[in-house]
Amino acid sequence: MKSKMDQLGLHFDLLARSEDPIVANGYGKSSTGLSADGAYSMIAERLIEYLSPLEDIDRLLEVGCGTGEILCRLAAEFRHAKGLDISPKMVERAQSRGLDVSHYDGTLFPFESSTFSVILIYQVLVNAPTIKRVGQLISEAWRCLEPGGVIYLGALPHPKWSTFPEHRSRRGLRARLASQFAGGALTCYSISWKDLLSIADRLGAIECHVFRSPISLEGWSSKYDFVLRKKAN
Repeated sequence: MKSKMDQLGLHFDLLARSEDPIVANGYGKSSTGLSADGAYSMIAERLIEYLSPLEDIDRLLEVGCGTGEILCRLAAEFRHAKGLDISPKMVERAQSRGLDVSHYDGTLFPFESSTFSVILIYQVLVNAPTIKRVGQLISEAWRCLEPGGVIYLGALPHPKWSTFPEHRSRRGLRARLASQFAGGALTCYSISWKDLLSIADRLGAIECHVFRSPISLEGWSSKYDFVLRKKAN
């Protein structure tokens, strides 16, 4: 029997077949006529704007990078830029663009501790089946983050704004992950920023910032970005 992470990988393998670069990466279609280039450029610009005042931010990891739409727009801004994804098909598409992207199983990152100065996790946690899994993913990113570095969590649906099911407990979930991948169905979950603050406090983050997503795509008015910063040595 396949694990939930394997099932997610299969689901995104199906999406990766789409010629639409927004659909292929698991995003909703634009309800405002915003192009794929416009959407992904907007995401990259938001991250660059946030990071610009910070020093020694030159090693990027994008977790859940998909086909590399965001990563390819950020790579030139960093001395090193790498990506991870659980979908082999998405990894293949990203690698075909010349990006340094690897497949992983959704658990431990294949990197040593304190390797990256920025870790981007965009439109990923919405698919995590439990808040415990969310905490495990952020903790693994924290391990790979160097002192003074930043974890940028993007496009998180908030329970008060979103129509998605909410994680009701840190120890479990109320709704089960959808298994009808052949029909393209996948349950998405809302994540409270209060739960993220609890995770950040446990990890020892020195700064946390919360702000609404700038993207004009269908359903994104309910989403927010959350940033954690690690204490410098």
